[in-house]
Amino acid sequence: MRIAPSDDDLSSAARIRNAAIELFARDGFDTGLRAIANHADVSLGLIRHHYGSKDGLRSACDAHILSVVEGLMAAKFDSENPTATFIQQLASSAEYTTLTRYMVRDLQAGGQFARDFMERLIEHTQTYLERGVELGTLKPSIDPAGRARFLTNAAMGSMLIEFGLLSDQSTEATWQQYVDRVTLPALELYTQGLFTDRQMLDAYLSYVSDPPERDAEAQPDAELAPRPPTITRHPQKGPDYVHSHQHFQAHQDIRLRHRFERT
Repeated sequence: MRIAPSDDDLSSAARIRNAAIELFARDGFDTGLRAIANHADVSLGLIRHHYGSKDGLRSACDAHILSVVEGLMAAKFDSENPTATFIQQLASSAEYTTLTRYMVRDLQAGGQFARDFMERLIEHTQTYLERGVELGTLKPSIDPAGRARFLTNAAMGSMLIEFGLLSDQSTEATWQQYVDRVTLPALELYTQGLFTDRQMLDAYLSYVSDPPERDAEAQPDAELAPRPPTITRHPQKGPDYVHSHQHFQAHQDIRLRHRFERT
């Protein structure tokens, strides 16, 4: 993947950053500054001049990767033809292997860098999900921040599994296999949904709005099982129509959305 213009068009700082991204993605974050300097064809002193330390360089790499991801998201939502843009990105997905491998390496390494990277990725995801809601291409959520976190965790988690299990393959082959495996089921799930009715959602919303209280004095050593919400069947709507005792629908969802936003 071309993560920036050609080297001839880049400043020395950008050449160093791109070289670091390539080596970090390929070899991991134990890669030393001297190896990066050799790969970028610069002196070790120039790296320290621009970035101060290896941590400073890695922060710059993280920021650049996030800016590329943000650009890909923006291209879909800002395009006059989002579907065509999506297909174009899918067709050129092989170009994203360095970016993908870098993100996987980042999360595998763990630590504060990985936590900060993930939080910023979630923030970017939420921003563009909300833009999709404003444009009318995505449904609103009771918990926008929670939805963004779940979708980001699911996407990155599945990539971690794929790259972990297929570590003997090339990055290009693993990425293409991942795209081939997840694109159809993901689109189907996000487009058509999974459940045929609101039963599970309404039951959970009923539960979290009125959770059972733990009787610590009566049972100090016991783990109390959650009290299931009261569920009743509507005799006039058939056996498959189920609603909670508070009958959550759209206006209750709005109330719950405010509750989640405060947590």
